[in-house]
Formats: sequence, C-alpha cells, structure tokens
Amino acid sequence: MNLKRNLKWFFPGALAVMLIGVLFGPRFFSPKDGAREPIVVRPVKSMVLSPIDGAWIRTMPGRVQASRRVDLAFRVSGPLVELSAKEGEHVKAGDVLARIDPRDFQLALDGVRGSLSQARATLEAMRRGARAEDIRSLEAQVASARARAEEAEAQFSRFKRLYEAKAISQSEFDRYRTAKDVAASSLMAAQQELQKARKGAREEDIRAMESQIRSLQAQESAAAAALADTELRAPFDGTVARRMADNFQFVTARQPILSLQDTSSVEVVVDVPESAINLNPDDLDVWASFSSISGKFPLKLVEFSSAPDPETQTYRATLAMEVPDGIRLFPGMAAEVSGKIKYGGTGKVYRIPIEALLSDDRGSGVWVVGEDLRVQWTSVEVTHLGDGHVDVKGHIEAGDRVVTAGVHVIREGQSVRLLEGKR
Repeated sequence: MNLKRNLKWFFPGALAVMLIGVLFGPRFFSPKDGAREPIVVRPVKSMVLSPIDGAWIRTMPGRVQASRRVDLAFRVSGPLVELSAKEGEHVKAGDVLARIDPRDFQLALDGVRGSLSQARATLEAMRRGARAEDIRSLEAQVASARARAEEAEAQFSRFKRLYEAKAISQSEFDRYRTAKDVAASSLMAAQQELQKARKGAREEDIRAMESQIRSLQAQESAAAAALADTELRAPFDGTVARRMADNFQFVTARQPILSLQDTSSVEVVVDVPESAINLNPDDLDVWASFSSISGKFPLKLVEFSSAPDPETQTYRATLAMEVPDGIRLFPGMAAEVSGKIKYGGTGKVYRIPIEALLSDDRGSGVWVVGEDLRVQWTSVEVTHLGDGHVDVKGHIEAGDRVVTAGVHVIREGQSVRLLEGKR
C-alpha cells in the first residue's frame, strides 16, 4: 500500500522537475559571461538568382506603317487633265503626279503681267519727264488755242455792240458768248498741259504709281503660284498607296487626290503591356521578324504613348526600322516584335526586389542563404534602379538564394527558415 502511494506521487513530481529544468535551466546553467544565447530561427522569404543578361522579355504582334505618309491635294480648283500616278507605283521627289487644266490660270497671269508692264512704262515716263518734241507739240497747241480764244473774243466784242444796238437777237448773242468761254477754257487747259510737261510729274503722283506697281507685282506672284499649283508633285520619294480621284474629274482645293507613303524606312507599331513600360530602352535589344521574309531586323524606339488604350490598357510604342536593299515592306503588314535585355561590361546582372537590397556602412549587399540555411552578407554593385526592383552584380552567382524580405533584422550567420511562396 505504501509503495502504491509513493508511486502515485512520484510521476507528477518528476514531470514538474523536468518542466522547471527546461524553462529555467539555461538561465542557471549557462556560462556566467552571458555569451551563450537562445538560438532564434527567422522565417524569411527568398528567391533564387538567375541572370537577366539576354533574358527574353516577350514577343508581341506589331504592324508596319510608313515612316512618312501624306494625302496630296491641289491648292487650286479645276478639272483634272492628267492623273498619271498609279497605285503601287514608286515615284521620285519632284515627279508630276497630276495636273489641273492651266488655261484660266495662264490667262490671269498674262493679264496681270500686261497691266504691270504698262504701269512700269508710265512710271518711267513720269520720272523722265516730257520729251522735247512733246513740249513743242504742246506749245503749238497752246498757240492755236490762244488764236482761237482771241478770235472768239473779237467776235464776241463785235456782236456785243450789235446786240446793244438791237441789231441781233438775244440767242445769237449768247452763242458767241459761249464760243468765247469755250475758247478761253481750251486755252487754259493747253497752258496747264504745257506747264506740267515742262515741270514733270508731281512727287505724290510718282509715289502713287510706285504703289500701284507693287500691288500688281503681288498679283503677278499670286497668279504665277496659282499656275504652278496646277501641277501636283511628289514631296519625297515614295510609293503611291491610293488614288482618290479619277482623271477629267473636277476637283476642289484641298481635296485629297493621292496618298503617298515613304517605305524606304518604315515604322513598326506595337502595343506594350504595363509591365514593360519601366524598362530602359537603352538596355534592350529589339527586333522585328516577318512570316514572309527571313531574318531579324533591328528596331529603334521613336515614340511612346503616355496614356493607355482604354480597352486593352496597353501603351503604344512606335519603333523605326531601316529597310535593307531588296526587301519590300508595305504598310499594314504584320510583324512580330521581340526583345531581350542587354548589359555591357563584365559580370552577370541579376534583378532582385528593392526590399532585398541592404545598404549600411559596408556598402550595398544582400543576404545569401547557404546550404545549411545560415545567411551570409555579400556585397553587390547596383547597375540599374527600377520601379520596385534593382539590378545588381558582384560576388553572387546564378543559383544563389537571397533573402527578399526582413533583411534589416537578420544577423550574420543566423539560421533561417524558408517560407512557403518564396520568391
């Protein structure tokens, strides 16, 4: 009975002693200098490094468009008399592609030039003054007018006495008085013409004629330009993509007639996803390929839209491409746009989350997880800082596992536990 009672209390007591030893044993039995501490295993997120040098971004569909394209139109209206350009035809800069009937424009130019020639001759005469023979002719006219005026004055005086003597009627007397006045007016006009010829044209008359000539010169330039505009010429080397009018049709100014495209260099348009907009174009090798043409053709970024498409939420990128000799590309052709990241210099480059980078008095570095799940600080060099990521190189290799979260609470040599969903 006593043995059973002792065993009944022995097992609970032994268990209590064991719990006390586990909880308080390290405190009493660790070295007095405190060098020994509890081992803490940190749970961490991590990722395995792989070099991004030469890594594929993705392949996306694109579409070819001409680098230069324009719809050509006349600046004047009229009936077409020539429309020689054909769709698909290659033309040179300056080639005549279409003509409007120039008849009315030529007549207008000839009329203005005639008026301008006459005005210039008048101005020359005004500046030079009357010729000697003209002055002599005017002097003779004045002498003749004076003789007629004197004769009319004598006739008027004689018939005035007869009228006062009531020998003639009132109407007959009025006729001679009118003849006297007309002769006096003719003499005065002839004298004024002679005086003007002797003095030359007035300065204000000359300035007025010069102003008229300038106005006619402007009209001549406008008429000549209108005549030149009856020819539609190619502004650059290109291919006629489309005809939008027929020959002998009446066309109006600014009505599109032909569509011209320059295909010596083309552009490839591609819709880029949001995940790629932060890539540096200088770090990319981008090229186009075509199903009907062998080879890869380098591309260079020309412009990038800053607003996404409201339906696809992609951003439109336009890339330039030089067309090699012997290759024919037409607007609208489908292309595949591919790219890869490139880095110059030596050493492989790795992309890690920006949270994985630790910067302190030692410089920039990362925690590398060893095979024994202990971490070691390793220095790195930052080659590119992006949105939420950083590209680094240094004493790291492909296959190394680095900590991506909680880097500031880890100590050198600390044991870690990899979490599910590690990066």
